[in-house]
Amino acid sequence: MVKKAISGKGRRGAPPLPRQRGALRVVQVTLLALAGFLGKLAFDSYSEVSGYFGEVVVLGAVAVMLVAGALWMGVNVVRGPQPPELD
Repeated sequence: MVKKAISGKGRRGAPPLPRQRGALRVVQVTLLALAGFLGKLAFDSYSEVSGYFGEVVVLGAVAVMLVAGALWMGVNVVRGPQPPELD
């Protein structure tokens, strides 16, 4: 719940860094869970004798892209504003 000032307007600007980092971790966990689900679905499709090899390839590729996206987000951490350099 966002607290509002008496004027009725919310806070301006970006949310605090811990909140941004927390939101980033929630998105990463969601992507990894989705990748795990799609990977299991691809494995189950591969183990059956259904003959839909294209489905396995597409599901596996999407799962790999989701894991790569979650890892890429982990490398790029949320940083605060940088102060100007003084010469």
